Amino acid sequence: MLAPHVEIHQAGRDTFVNRKNPDPEDVRLAREGWTLAKEIISGRKADIVVLDEINCAMDFGLLPWGGPRAIQGKPDGWNSSHGTRRPPEIVEAADLVTEMREIRHYYAKGVDARVA
Repeated sequence: MLAPHVEIHQAGRDTFVNRKNPDPEDVRLAREGWTLAKEIISGRKADIVVLDEINCAMDFGLLPWGGPRAIQGKPDGWNSSHGTRRPPEIVEAADLVTEMREIRHYYAKGVDARVA
């Protein structure tokens, strides 16, 4: 609906990742997505880049903790905001750090991902 002003690139499967034993396909997809994001950021191809769940990808071992270093060399005027499970290096490099806290989530009752 927002095209051509908004592009969405899904960098993973639409299922949950096994945190203790991630599938190699999940690792590959996360790294491909991070490569694309770095190209967009460094090439200044977008005004806003949302890396939804990147902290979880790092926490689950899909991306190395030091992976998202592109924000350290981000273009002037860019802000970065990061949610939970973020490594200290990301907090240090970010212009804006926000923390959200879960109060209630349907997943705790056994409900898997829902179609929006």
